[in-house]
Amino acid sequence: MQFTQLTVFYLTILALPLALAALAWWAAWQRQQDLKKVGDPQLLNQMLRHLSPTRRGLRGAAFMLGLFLLGLALAGPQYGVKMVEVSRQGLDVIIALDVSRSMLAEDIEPNRLARAQQELAALIDSLRGDRVGVIAFAGSAHVACPLTTDYAAAKMFLKYLTPNSVPTAGTALGQAIRRAVSIFPEGGEGYRVLVLLTDGEDHDSQALAAAEAAKAAGVKILSIGFGTPAGEPIPVQGASGQVSGYLKDSQGRTVVSRLDEATLQKITQITGGAYWPAHQGGLEADALARLIGRMQKRDVSAGQYGAQENRYQFVLVPALLVLLLGFWLPLRRRAWLLLLPWLILVANPASADTAGAVNQGNRDYKKGKYEEALKKYQDAKIKNPREPIVDYNMGNAYHHLEQAEDAEKAYERVLKGKKRALQARTWYNLGNTYFRQQKYKEAIAAYRQALKIKPRDQDTIYNLAQALYLLKNPQAAQQHKKEQEEKSQQQQKQSSGKSDQDPAKASGQKSADPQKGPDDRGETKAKDGETQDTPKEAKPARPRPGEMSKQEAENILDAVRESEQAAREAQKEKMPNPVREKGRPDW
Repeated sequence: MQFTQLTVFYLTILALPLALAALAWWAAWQRQQDLKKVGDPQLLNQMLRHLSPTRRGLRGAAFMLGLFLLGLALAGPQYGVKMVEVSRQGLDVIIALDVSRSMLAEDIEPNRLARAQQELAALIDSLRGDRVGVIAFAGSAHVACPLTTDYAAAKMFLKYLTPNSVPTAGTALGQAIRRAVSIFPEGGEGYRVLVLLTDGEDHDSQALAAAEAAKAAGVKILSIGFGTPAGEPIPVQGASGQVSGYLKDSQGRTVVSRLDEATLQKITQITGGAYWPAHQGGLEADALARLIGRMQKRDVSAGQYGAQENRYQFVLVPALLVLLLGFWLPLRRRAWLLLLPWLILVANPASADTAGAVNQGNRDYKKGKYEEALKKYQDAKIKNPREPIVDYNMGNAYHHLEQAEDAEKAYERVLKGKKRALQARTWYNLGNTYFRQQKYKEAIAAYRQALKIKPRDQDTIYNLAQALYLLKNPQAAQQHKKEQEEKSQQQQKQSSGKSDQDPAKASGQKSADPQKGPDDRGETKAKDGETQDTPKEAKPARPRPGEMSKQEAENILDAVRESEQAAREAQKEKMPNPVREKGRPDW
């Protein structure tokens, strides 16, 4: 953890607590003095006993803590590292340095090569945002430093650039130009610069042809010529570094190296560049850098770099909340209930968003608009994926849309939860789903699971009796299936003309315990005639010894006896009554 504003940080942790403590003491003292001026202190204390001193202290503490956290946020806390994409504006500049033996001539102090190295270092220091690379050439050309924005690394190679760094003797100016063009990256035409630091001598390397190729590649050549037109002998250094003589040709004549300004000027003119001769007592790199700075540049990515992650928001948000709490905290002893909505909202903001979506879905559900209700429930599912009531309501909507498989999946998620009351209704609705699909064995198992949780539920007992009857009477089951299909067709015709009709009235179903639909707060109560489902394969497991109490076992046996008695009574009728359904969109 570090802070960008150290002055603010030290003031916050050292001076601010002392200042706040002194301010709190002064405020308390001033209040006591003001009360003495108003009247008798004992009488005033009786009149103000409904005001809590503890809450006044809590309010002051909240203000002090909020200001302290606000000071820490202003100090700019940083923690961790993030990768930041850095872009720049610049050119690609390659500097070709002549390190041939002729550059050891001393017509420019201390010699041509040393002076060229000084120019190269000064040029690198003058660049801003450009990528720079270095090539050393003599009879051949080699890359000493690839293109980089690390100017310090580029300058580090200077001391290693000597006539011994290139094994081939001579001066191949054209080869140096071609080598530089080859290492420029693709797509940078018009933003490429080649700087030649040389005496201009060339041993048949077709320098002018190479300049034409550089022009075609979008490379502009700038050059600085080292030496004098009159020339200077090339010294030969001994093992100790002292000059032991001068270079001679095959006929024994002293070789004189001259500055070839004409060749350098032609090369720069071909590419639209510029040429400067090196002079004693000044550096031409300054003029060269100014020219490069005036050239049009492009936006180039400089890669990703690690940067400290700002964390002020993790301190600022609590600071604002604590300050808000200080303003909102009531001084009256019985006004704490005013804080409940705020605390609920702060503790679980996702719950408030989920409740709003569920309320909207419940209103559509009550009107029989199950597709619209399902969309609202799905929105609530996205905001709070682990809320079982949302899955329960989605199962209700799927059930009415006759999407049994989706409804069963939704109810399966509900049954994985720990809300027993909700599970009882889910098992009940799962049984209704199986009943609608003529899966009477599965329906019986689901109803019995519901009775384990709620043994005295009359609707569950009634529907269990219906399922037992139809399971034992296949002919009655076929007749029931046929009538259900006819009712479904009639209901589809009616729903096409009356979308807001009550689903229970449209299907002719009975409602065992008619209740109200969900209110605007999202509180769930069953609506007459509404139905829900649960998972397709959620079959009840047989209870193991010790899994339930003796009282629970007796309740289940009583419920089964009552259901069998109801089934025997139902067998006396020609056709059983429709299965009872009770949908409960919940929140």
